[in-house]
Amino acid sequence: MRRWFLAGGLSLLAACVEPARSADVAPEGQNSPHAVDQVVREKSVEPSAVAPAPVVTALPRRADDEVAAPPDDDDGVIPAPSVTTGDHFFGEPDEPIRQALASKNIVSVEKGRGGRSLGFKIVLEGGHKGYFKGEQIFSAANWFGELAAYHLDRMLGLNRVPAMVSRQFAWAQLEPAAGADWRKPEMIVRNGMVRGAFVSWVTGGVRPLVQQEGWERWMRVKYWPTSLVSPFQRPAVWAAELAQVRRLGEEWRSKEDRARMRALRPEPDRPDRPSELSDLIVFDYLIRNLDRWGGGNANVLIRGEHGPLIFLDNAAGFEPGEPRPSLMEARLHALQRFRRSTIAAVKAFDIKKYETRLGTEPIQPVLAQSQLDALEIRRKALLSWVAEQERGYGEAIWAWE
Repeated sequence: MRRWFLAGGLSLLAACVEPARSADVAPEGQNSPHAVDQVVREKSVEPSAVAPAPVVTALPRRADDEVAAPPDDDDGVIPAPSVTTGDHFFGEPDEPIRQALASKNIVSVEKGRGGRSLGFKIVLEGGHKGYFKGEQIFSAANWFGELAAYHLDRMLGLNRVPAMVSRQFAWAQLEPAAGADWRKPEMIVRNGMVRGAFVSWVTGGVRPLVQQEGWERWMRVKYWPTSLVSPFQRPAVWAAELAQVRRLGEEWRSKEDRARMRALRPEPDRPDRPSELSDLIVFDYLIRNLDRWGGGNANVLIRGEHGPLIFLDNAAGFEPGEPRPSLMEARLHALQRFRRSTIAAVKAFDIKKYETRLGTEPIQPVLAQSQLDALEIRRKALLSWVAEQERGYGEAIWAWE
C-alpha cells in the first residue's frame, strides 16, 4: 500500500508539488478553449484575434414550467426541503431557478464583496437573485469550472452546489457597479458582452466552517501520525512544511507539540460533518480543485448557522494541466473513510452522459475533450484508491451508513 507519511516519498512530493491556481500564485500557460493571451478589452483587441466567440443558445424549457421567486435571503431562514426527484439544492428544484437565471432581465447590479476575483450580485425581475462570475484572466476564476462542477454534483446526487446557468451580460450593464475597482482590466469582454457562470443566491446566508484542530482523524481508519503534514491547507504552506520534514524528519515538530496533537480528540459540530467532509474531498479530487483549503477556510462553507456543508466557489476547478497534481493526490491519500453511496455514484458515472449534459448549457463549449479525459483519469484513480483501502481495512472504510 502506498503511504504518504515521513518516508522518502515526501521529498518527491515537495519537489513536484504543482503551484495552485489561487490568489497567491501567478498564472501559468493554458491549453483549453477558454485560454486567452491577454485581456480582451473593447477598444484594444478584436475578440476574434484571441478566441472564438462563444456559441449561445436558449436554455431548453418545457411549456408548463412555472418560475417562482425564491424566498428573500435576508431573514436568515433556510427553507424546509421539499420532496423532489429531479435536480435540486437541498430540496429546492433547479429547473425554475435556472430558467429565471437564464432569461429574466436585470433590475439591479452591485459589486460582489470579498474574494480575489471580480463578481456581481444581480437582482432580476421577479426578485430572483444571483451571483455572476464573469470570464476573466485571473487564474482561479474559471466560469467553466463552476458550470462543470455543478453538473458533476448533480450527476453524483450530492446536490450541494447551488443551481446555476451559463449566461452573458452586456459589460455596459456591469461596469458601473465595478466603479474604479482595480480588477476591471481582468474582465474579458467580447463584442460588448461578458460570458460567465450565473450562480443562484444561497438563501439563509453562508459562512466558513470552523475547523477543529485534528479533524483529519475523522477521515482515517489508521492513526494519523502527529508528524504528518496535513495537505488541507494552502499549497505554499504544505510545500514548505514538506521541505522541513525532508530536512528534519519527525523533529520538524517539537516533542511538546507532538504530544499535544496526540491528545486531540475533536468532536464534530454535527453528526454528519465527517461524512460531508469526506464527500467534499472526493468531489474536489474529481474536479481538480486545488483552491479549497487555506486562507481561513474561506471556501469551506456551511449554509446558515451550524448548517450543512455546501460546495460553493468551484471556479478553480477543471483547470487545464496535469490531471493528477501531487497536492490533490496527497489530499486523496489522506482519506480512508467514505460514504458508500457516494462511491457507488462515482462508479456509475458515465462520462458520455456528462458530456451530453454539459452540451445543454446555453454557452458552449464548457469543457474541452482534454478536460473530460482528465476527469475520467481522476475518477479511475479515485476508485483504485478506494479499492486499495477496502482490501486493507474491509468494512471499516464505509464509516457513514
